[in-house]
Amino acid sequence: GDVEEDDTVPDSEQDIKPRFHKSRTVTLQHEGGEGEEGEDIDEDEDDDDDTLSDWNLRKCSAAALDVLANVFRDELLPHLLPLLKGLLFHPDWVIKESGILVLGAIAEGCMQGMVPYLPELIPHLIQCLCDKKALVRSIACWTLSRYAHWVVSQPPDAHLKPLMTELLKRILDGNKRVQEAACSAFATLEEEACTELVPYLSFILDTLVFAFGKYQHKNLLILYDAIGTLADSVGHHLNQP
Repeated sequence: GDVEEDDTVPDSEQDIKPRFHKSRTVTLQHEGGEGEEGEDIDEDEDDDDDTLSDWNLRKCSAAALDVLANVFRDELLPHLLPLLKGLLFHPDWVIKESGILVLGAIAEGCMQGMVPYLPELIPHLIQCLCDKKALVRSIACWTLSRYAHWVVSQPPDAHLKPLMTELLKRILDGNKRVQEAACSAFATLEEEACTELVPYLSFILDTLVFAFGKYQHKNLLILYDAIGTLADSVGHHLNQP
């Protein structure tokens, strides 16, 4: 079944792999998960039994969309956007989740053509971070990270502050998969925002410190990575009391 809250379940030994802090730009994967470059996400890490049989097909489909978007660029959008709107706002969470994945998959190749739609889509994705389904929350984290560069280019109060606030809440989510996705997405946001985050450092650090007492072993490694990225991004500002 769908395990929504599993943050008190200890990690097994095989869940814990060595990780080292590195730039998020080389660790993002196209299938909606984060890890070391070239590292697959094991099927048994998925929280929903119904998605297990589709996971490989899902990953391949998202990767194919990414390639198509990078080849055809904005020419792809007239064919995709009518379908995408129906997916993103669908009442069935499984269909909505697939739409969020599609939106993330095309981000790199179709960014220029997507810009006019982002003022409407980004708030919707931020709202999806509060969805009752963990898989919707986790994929929303990843997709938002794919548009982090655009978010940071806007006035901070427009999208950066709401996104940062909700991602920090998801870092403390009751689901380990969401915790992982939120930490990775926040690390990407840290790299893009850099010193734009300085006014919020106290809030950010309070959240990350609290997460240390909440996380199981595997996600602690990802939390260290997020803290390393924060240090790289804000530099000496981290030393201010």
